[in-house]
Amino acid sequence: MADAVSIRLEGDIAGQLREFAAGVRDQVMRPTVYAATRVVYLELRARAPVADGTLYGAVYHWHSERESQNGQQVYYVGVNKAKAPHWHLLEYGHWRVNKVIQIDGRWVSTAERLPTPVWVPAQPYIRPAYDASIDAAMKAALVRASERIQELLNGR
Repeated sequence: MADAVSIRLEGDIAGQLREFAAGVRDQVMRPTVYAATRVVYLELRARAPVADGTLYGAVYHWHSERESQNGQQVYYVGVNKAKAPHWHLLEYGHWRVNKVIQIDGRWVSTAERLPTPVWVPAQPYIRPAYDASIDAAMKAALVRASERIQELLNGR
């Protein structure tokens, strides 16, 4: 039975359970949450509209030591707003009011105003990345949790 888990308790059962719970909290939770985070992060990078541009390089995942307390692990996946301050224009669409020109293959805004604003449609990538990856992320977390618990039970 590959899916079976057995626990042998001798002596101080309450103490052993506390020790096992501490092991789960300290050695299982962070890698489990990271496994899920990584799946969402990779999907977000794959869906970033410009694979070699500023937006692609601004996608990050980060573990918050400050917010990760009492067995809870907090990771963030998103776009670094300092590196890509206009990320939301692609995600939600926007009205373009300036003329743009292409320089060396890149579009650059000029100071020249358009007579009438032009709507630039949204190219969502954050929301679709989450929707497409959340099931796989949860499966990855369960697999990693199972691996780490087995390692914990085997004394590694």
